Amino acid sequence: MLPPAVPPPAWLQPPAGLVNPSTGRFTLVGYGSLVSESSAAATMGPSISKWRTGRVEGYARVFNLVSIINIARNFTDGDRMATCTAVSTPGAHLEVCIFDAPAERYEDFARREARLQHQVVDFTEDGGGAGRGIMC
Repeated sequence: MLPPAVPPPAWLQPPAGLVNPSTGRFTLVGYGSLVSESSAAATMGPSISKWRTGRVEGYARVFNLVSIINIARNFTDGDRMATCTAVSTPGAHLEVCIFDAPAERYEDFARREARLQHQVVDFTEDGGGAGRGIMC
């Protein structure tokens, strides 16, 4: 008899309420390498959708992290090794990209961005709409 299946750790699963039950998708809010559609697709697969831009209030982009992984992958250029993080900063706003991805790809995203804090945030889309997504 097989032992009961063990669910993945909580950090590898979308936060409660983030997956749209009718589409099986969740919304990602990117401010670093995820602002590149090709970089996002490399992790999330070709089925990302609803690519748009917007902003998140109360955060600022700060280049304060050196990514050893990016050095090992040869993604750096000379002394350009800093990676950005989103820092809570009252009165600031962060320009972001926003896209939807299949819930089954959440673990891929969580593992890629494991060093960074994942935060559920409210966003405003350029041109009007608003919503919630996971920012990292």
